[in-house]
Amino acid sequence: DARIALEQDLIVTSQADVNSTAYTWGDNFGAVAVGAGVVEASAKPVVKAYIEGGEESAVSAGDTISVRAFGNHDLSGVELARLIKAENDAVGGSLFLSYVSPSATATSNWTVDAYIGKDAEVEAGEDLTILAKSYSGEVVSDVNGKSYSLAGLGNNVSSTTITNTVSAHVDEDVSLSAESIDVNAQGKSDAYATTYGGSGGIIAGASASAGTNVTNTVSAYLAGNDDEAAQISADEDISVTASSDVIFNAHGDSTGYGFVGSNGARTGNTVASTTQAYLGQDADILAGNDILVDATNRVEKPFIGANLNAGSGGFWGGPAGDSATIITNMAEAYAADNSRIEAGNDLTLSAANDVSAYDKATLSSGGAIAVAAVHSTIISTNTAQTSIGENTQILAGNDVNLHSQTKANVEAVTYTEGFGLGASAD
Repeated sequence: DARIALEQDLIVTSQADVNSTAYTWGDNFGAVAVGAGVVEASAKPVVKAYIEGGEESAVSAGDTISVRAFGNHDLSGVELARLIKAENDAVGGSLFLSYVSPSATATSNWTVDAYIGKDAEVEAGEDLTILAKSYSGEVVSDVNGKSYSLAGLGNNVSSTTITNTVSAHVDEDVSLSAESIDVNAQGKSDAYATTYGGSGGIIAGASASAGTNVTNTVSAYLAGNDDEAAQISADEDISVTASSDVIFNAHGDSTGYGFVGSNGARTGNTVASTTQAYLGQDADILAGNDILVDATNRVEKPFIGANLNAGSGGFWGGPAGDSATIITNMAEAYAADNSRIEAGNDLTLSAANDVSAYDKATLSSGGAIAVAAVHSTIISTNTAQTSIGENTQILAGNDVNLHSQTKANVEAVTYTEGFGLGASAD
């Protein structure tokens, strides 16, 4: 229920930036060597910037009003280079048995929220901006584990997980007036996992696993009304936009050489990106020029050479490799039921997905008997939809545009080779 009147600008800003690194190193040598090291690096920031509502609240500024929440950005909104990394180096060697099983886990969980609260009355003489921007930083898990002995065994695992939840919004029953209104939410995540494992000995059976899991949820909205008197109006443009960017990759390498060689490698990636931009139920929205409601997902798994390398050599060589990626995108832009929306020029609702993903798995096996099996898979599921709800009144001085599109460029490649008296490659 604050009552604030300023002649110039009102700026509300909250900001956080995070670095986190964890490292461990170990070696084990002897007649029998067994080692298992665990390292974790994590961050879980919550950033909020808001103008609190209330039925008695009244906030005005003669110039601009800005409500801004930043995760891993500076106060100007410029992205900061930040790192969350878990790294584990482990080596084992022995006369008889060596078992090395290191793991590294890197986790980033961001919540960034900028908003104007329920029942607020806010007036700006110039522009009004609600901006939420979150960048996970580069989140990396890295394992390097080798074992050497008559029997060299082990399981080397790296795992990277990111959850990025970002929202910019105006809550119910808020009256807004400004020259222009911009509600903008942006979430970006960058995940990488790498594991190097392998062994040598009479029996070589170490494995390497690297995986990423990314969930981006980004929303921007004007919530609508229970109070018929509440109106959101701009002399010029109203823009409500949500965008999600995900960059990810994984690399696994497991090679071993012995009388019996059966090293294996696996990489796995799961990405779920959801963007939602909307004008809420029973809203009363007026713009002198354009109204734009836009939701966009961009997902990239860039080319890094081979994502997976597995190989073995000896009398019997039987390595296996599997690289799998699942991408799920949902982009939604809409105007809800029972609203009145008026644009002096264009009204545009747009939802889009853009996917670029490349994966390559390589495997080789050599020996008197050589068997090699490797698989590379990318599954990309994309939904983009726009809609106007029931009983919603639309008035536009020019065009009403609804755009939904998905662009996907996906490629999965395998390369196998086998050398031996009896050789099989799949």
